[in-house]
Amino acid sequence: MRARTPRPSLVPLLISALVLAWAFVVVAVYYVVHKPFSLANAAAIVRGTLDVATWLLLMLIATCLGHRFVVRWVEGLRAAEDVALSAGLGLGFISLLALGLGLLGGLRSWLVWLLVAGLAVAGIPAWRDILSRIRAASPLVPQGRSEKLLAAYILLTLMPAFLMALTPPIAWDSQVYHLTGPKLYIEQGAITGGIDIPYLGFPALIDTLFAAAMLLRGPAVAKLIHFGYGVLSLLLVYAAGSRYLGRRSAWLAMAILVAVPTITLLASWAYVDLAVLFYELAAVYLLARGLERDRSARHGILALAGVSCGLAVGVKYTAVLLPITLAAIILWYGRHEGWRANLRQVVLFAAPAALIAGPWFLRNLAFTGSPVYPFFLPGKFWDEYRAWFYSRAGTGLAYRTPWRLIVAPWEATILGMEGAEGYAATIGPLLLLALPLLLLTWRRWTWEQKAFAGLLVLACVPQYLFWLYGVAQSALLIQTRLLFPIFGLLALLAGLALDRLQLLDRPNFSLHRL
Repeated sequence: MRARTPRPSLVPLLISALVLAWAFVVVAVYYVVHKPFSLANAAAIVRGTLDVATWLLLMLIATCLGHRFVVRWVEGLRAAEDVALSAGLGLGFISLLALGLGLLGGLRSWLVWLLVAGLAVAGIPAWRDILSRIRAASPLVPQGRSEKLLAAYILLTLMPAFLMALTPPIAWDSQVYHLTGPKLYIEQGAITGGIDIPYLGFPALIDTLFAAAMLLRGPAVAKLIHFGYGVLSLLLVYAAGSRYLGRRSAWLAMAILVAVPTITLLASWAYVDLAVLFYELAAVYLLARGLERDRSARHGILALAGVSCGLAVGVKYTAVLLPITLAAIILWYGRHEGWRANLRQVVLFAAPAALIAGPWFLRNLAFTGSPVYPFFLPGKFWDEYRAWFYSRAGTGLAYRTPWRLIVAPWEATILGMEGAEGYAATIGPLLLLALPLLLLTWRRWTWEQKAFAGLLVLACVPQYLFWLYGVAQSALLIQTRLLFPIFGLLALLAGLALDRLQLLDRPNFSLHRL
């Protein structure tokens, strides 16, 4: 007789069902009271998503717009340099179009959207090419352990800046004029004079772009535009470094640039410093590309370098030293080509620079009576007290402790702190550490490395001396941030210095790995 198989008990199954039901009831009722996700949270996420989408759309349109000029004038472009140069130039052109719209009384949201839509349609032929170039940016994929570590560091450093860019603007200069000026213009529906804020006399290429961004969506898009200039600067650092200095130098240079804490902080603010850094880097890089070509083949690229200089001056007055320096370099380089041909090259460079920078000086002349308002010449709302207050001549280091001018780089690095008195920026130790090391290995560099590094030094030294003169004259100018326009160039030199330490390696000791 077969034994009966016992029936499975339903008790464990019922207990399991009751436990799950109890857990569901407790958790559901708990979160009815303690809501993890409110409608306000959902609305904030939607707003942030729309901000990012608007920014990306504007960046893509700018890239397509600039691409039409870049591919025409620069041959042999790689993906990173194509995207970076095209986007930067396109953003500058959009700002100039917005300036024209504002001067004509057209600062209306629907008009700016119409302008953007028109540019998007005009850029359709370039869209596919740009997207394919972005997908083809395989050299930017890190290879090997060291590159992957550097890439991870760069991404982890940029991520907080990106998230902070989505928050409401609170930075000082943004509230004083970078966003306040555009807000006042938008309220009037036009870019006009008669506003008693001296800072509005500064060149306003980026502030005008901020006005367009605010009309398209809001101030978060303006902050993202400045963050975008930081990303474009990194792309261009990589493009220049990998072409002239070596792939490892390029990755090191990018990491060194984002290792400057104040620069990554500024990337999250609606400021202009990273824009002038980008345009100065672009101008020097384009000049390097032009000088390596035959005279007949360099005309277009010299003109594009001039455009970049003009855009840099359109961001900050202090960038005016760059086109003067680069024009002198062109004259020296072409000294054996005949004075007529040499002069023609300088004109091909200088004319676009003047044409692109000119609107800001003409605007000031029309609004205030001084093309360089609020400096040097009398103008509207100006008096002796303001002239003194905004210059503080005679309060610099030369009048108190002149010996400190010799150690200014040391003080700016060691003593400088973001938000504190003095140099008012935290720049990290890597630039001060690396740049003197160039002297150890330069004799063993390749000719191409020497030539490009020499150009970087020639572009940096006059601006450093100009900054040092300001530090000597006025306490208001003791700011490391005023030197940030050349930090992209300095990062390339520092990356080369650290990379070339491998030339000093010995069988039992590796200095560059250390």
